[in-house]
Amino acid sequence: MDVSMEIDFIRKNAHPAMRLAFSGGKDSIVCKRLLELAGVPFTSYYSNTTMDPPELVKFIKAQHGDVPWLNPKMPMMTAVATLPKTPPTRRCRWCCNLYKENAPRFDGLTVMGIRAEESARRKKAYKPITKMRNGKTTAMLPILRWTEEDIWQFIDDEKLPYCSLYDENGFSRLGCVGCPMTGLRRRDFEFRRWPQFERNWERAVKRSWEKWHGVPCRNGEMRRATKYESPEAYWQWWRNQP
Repeated sequence: MDVSMEIDFIRKNAHPAMRLAFSGGKDSIVCKRLLELAGVPFTSYYSNTTMDPPELVKFIKAQHGDVPWLNPKMPMMTAVATLPKTPPTRRCRWCCNLYKENAPRFDGLTVMGIRAEESARRKKAYKPITKMRNGKTTAMLPILRWTEEDIWQFIDDEKLPYCSLYDENGFSRLGCVGCPMTGLRRRDFEFRRWPQFERNWERAVKRSWEKWHGVPCRNGEMRRATKYESPEAYWQWWRNQP
């Protein structure tokens, strides 16, 4: 495919300070290669959520050792078990703020592999140069209008190595194992694939109940954990949320 328009776009909008939010997924490896083809200076970083699939982590280490890791203060499961928060849900994704959007403030351009095809919200909310909702990040989205077919065509044309999970059924997108945003059917699928992650989630959610059951919030309201009579009941609520 002809990528000259994207390369011209990157060159015309290049900033003296540019960094790539690198996840190791197919979209970010394409963005990284486009930046290299454009010949613009940039840095990269990988936000280590501590919950990415082992195959993805192995791929990043093997193929993108030049990308620095942004490691959190504590593993995500430690945060779930100990912080005074309800374990992450579809409506309360505090984990994203701590583990995926935790890069230091940056006054330049952050390059992201966001694509409009992935959701109606993304199609409506984003432009090729976008001021992000946090008000602190200006993003360049060079593949915003690309389809998944475009992505794989480029990967094939450039002979880019990619994570082996994409060759397995059910892995068109990669992210934290057990993410509540993916829905129950997806969690079932991922936990069958990586049962150790389900055990980690179960241990963390139950520890959260043990720590916060009966402890009121600062405003005096009852915590969600108090609504459940046992750690097992709390786990079943989280595990089976739609």
